[in-house]
Amino acid sequence: MMYMYRKFMKVLEEWHEDKDRKALLVNGARQVGKTTLIREFGRKYYGNNFVEINFKKHPETQKFFCMDRSAETFLKEITSYTGRSLPEHKTLIFFDDVQECPEVRTAIKFLADDGRYDYIEAGTCAGVMYDKVASYAVGYEHERTMFPMDFEEFLLALGEPRNVIDKLKECYENQTPVNDFIHHVMMENFAQYMCIGGMPSVVKTFLDTGGDMAAVKRKQRSILRRMREDVARYADANDAESILQAMDAIPANLNSAGKDSRHYYSGAPYEWLKDACIAFPSFSDVKKRGYCGMYTEMYMFRMYMEDTGLLVAMDKDRLLQFNVLNGDFGAREGGVLENALAQHIAGNFWDGIHDLQHYTVKDIGDVSFIVCQPDGEIPIMVIPGDDYRNHKALDRLMHMKEYSFKQAIVFCKGNISRDKSDERIIYMPFYMIMFLKEKSIMEFIRLEDPAAALKKYFEKHNPLNSPPEGQDAVPEP
Repeated sequence: MMYMYRKFMKVLEEWHEDKDRKALLVNGARQVGKTTLIREFGRKYYGNNFVEINFKKHPETQKFFCMDRSAETFLKEITSYTGRSLPEHKTLIFFDDVQECPEVRTAIKFLADDGRYDYIEAGTCAGVMYDKVASYAVGYEHERTMFPMDFEEFLLALGEPRNVIDKLKECYENQTPVNDFIHHVMMENFAQYMCIGGMPSVVKTFLDTGGDMAAVKRKQRSILRRMREDVARYADANDAESILQAMDAIPANLNSAGKDSRHYYSGAPYEWLKDACIAFPSFSDVKKRGYCGMYTEMYMFRMYMEDTGLLVAMDKDRLLQFNVLNGDFGAREGGVLENALAQHIAGNFWDGIHDLQHYTVKDIGDVSFIVCQPDGEIPIMVIPGDDYRNHKALDRLMHMKEYSFKQAIVFCKGNISRDKSDERIIYMPFYMIMFLKEKSIMEFIRLEDPAAALKKYFEKHNPLNSPPEGQDAVPEP
């Protein structure tokens, strides 16, 4: 596969730099690019000392963990199986498709504790195999989730220059309008992204075929078929049908008529879809008029697909792809936009812990999401169409005295601007969701802050650095 820049490479590099690193489990949806990226990482940092064991392609390797064995026994067998000598402290062993051999999750404790080699595990549906694991290597295994390509990675795959993306980020941070021509091009690119999504094999199909959207949809539906096969293979037989029904209902439930679905969030089938990295929920925090608190209604929730392109491919409306590509955002297309926003927030804020929340203001409407930053919470909305300045629910929420929101963002088709009636509300183009990320608290520490200024003062006037009484201070050169 052609090289595609993936931000998750930084996660692997940070793990590699950690001197106290333990085993790393990379979870993620089917076809999200886990194997390709880990291979690239292994060859870059370990060279020829990279060993890959795929439990699905080579089921005989599952015998390594069919019984309780020591690290010594495993290492003897792995060198015999590969026919290679493995230098200590320089070798990476990659276990792929670990859902086929759940026992490796137990064995990784003694392997990591042995310390002679580095270990990475990866799997599709690894998160749903908990009941197949005898015991977990708590403290010996670090789990991270790999998401589909976000819009920034998609732009780089299309060949968009990095300096253009940097300029867009500068506009986002400074809240200054984007050049009209670039804005138009980015809106077209974002429409393509919503239909293609971030599965690397689908993006490659789009590039290799010169933009054949029919070929793109065929590839997407192939991935969806394999996801459905995973449900039949890994889910409990009693739950499989309800899981598939819940998955198939996601497109319809994201349009305007289906957002007020009244059924409780139960462990199955929704948790299965979440653990399999196929979809994830957002719960409703309800604000009633005259009520001074928020409460979560478990029967008011929405399920979002991990990949927005797969959502479009699932929809029964044959014109949905065409409408989105042409920038026609109605009620159903608005659900696609909301899914794209949810996908980016989930990937950039919680690293796989999908606990998204949206605000429901009784008798008025919804505010898409709330994101938490070190300086406070920020309401986020995505509004399709030309009437994006009409947002009664957001206006109501922004004027609730008990919250004191400093800022709100509305993603829309317009350029960057501020609301004339409330300067705290900022309008951003849809494509700017790629820059909506969790911020470090260090970004909010400034020298003029009282605590920092006080610390600087005492460092400068520390009595321990003063000359003895009666002596003059040595003048600075």
